[in-house]
Amino acid sequence: VGKAPCLMTETNTPKSAKKLRWTSLEIGLITIVSLLFIVIIALIILFATQKTDMCMMLFQIMRNYNKRTLRK
Repeated sequence: VGKAPCLMTETNTPKSAKKLRWTSLEIGLITIVSLLFIVIIALIILFATQKTDMCMMLFQIMRNYNKRTLRK
């Protein structure tokens, strides 16, 4: 009765929006994609650092294969 008008009105606070939480499926997919990305980066680094060794190894394998097929 003797209160100021601003104190008499109810404060209608909007309901706080629900926090968006990650589902287990989303977490699993992000984990798998992250691991695949790490593996791809690791393979690229390995290939780049050992390119000459791999080429020599593949060359030797092909040479040995050709020798075996020519003997038959």
